[in-house]
Parts: sequence; structure tokens; C-alpha cells
Amino acid sequence: MFEARTIFRPRDIATPFGKAEFGGVEIPPLKLPTLSESHKRAFAHTLGIEGTRLIGMIPYVGEWIANNVGAMHAHEIKKILTPEEFEKYMRWDRVYPDAIAFLRSRIGR
Repeated sequence: MFEARTIFRPRDIATPFGKAEFGGVEIPPLKLPTLSESHKRAFAHTLGIEGTRLIGMIPYVGEWIANNVGAMHAHEIKKILTPEEFEKYMRWDRVYPDAIAFLRSRIGR
């Protein structure tokens, strides 16, 4: 899982208009970000936010409990991270689930 893989090899395909060249597609090796102790605590809170989605499935009160517990986890994440790190995390959080957004924000792109 953490090594480079080739999905499509380069090839030439004959078309009515001549040959078309298609380049290969390779997946680079996966490199996980290194996390300090404080970032590990913040990551644990993102997993807590993900877990609250299960609580949200409880009829009647689940959504209310999940929102409150999720807000407490988000508050702890905000306390742990610097303002710049938190802003970067929130940019990725718009697109990805919380745990993946946190890891993406630590990669550096």
C-alpha cells in the first residue's frame, strides 16, 4: 500500500486519424506525515468527531448529543493547533472528513 504502483502503462492506440500516444499513470509512494505529540492528540480528537456520527444515528436525541460532543472535540482541536494550522485544517475540512482533512493539512499542500 505504501509503495509506488503503475496503473496504466504507456501505449500507442490506433485511431481513424492515426496513432494516439497515451502516457502511463503511476501512483507515487504514499508517505504519511510525521505527527508530534500535540498533533497526535489533535488527530485523536478528529477521530472523536468521526465517532460522533455514529451517535447521531440514535433516534430523537442522537443528533443533539453528536453536535455537542463534536463541538467539544472541535474546541479542543482549536486549542491544540496554532491559528495557521487550524486555518489550514479547516480549509481541508470543507472537502474531506475530519480525520483525513487533518492528515492532509499536515502533509503541506
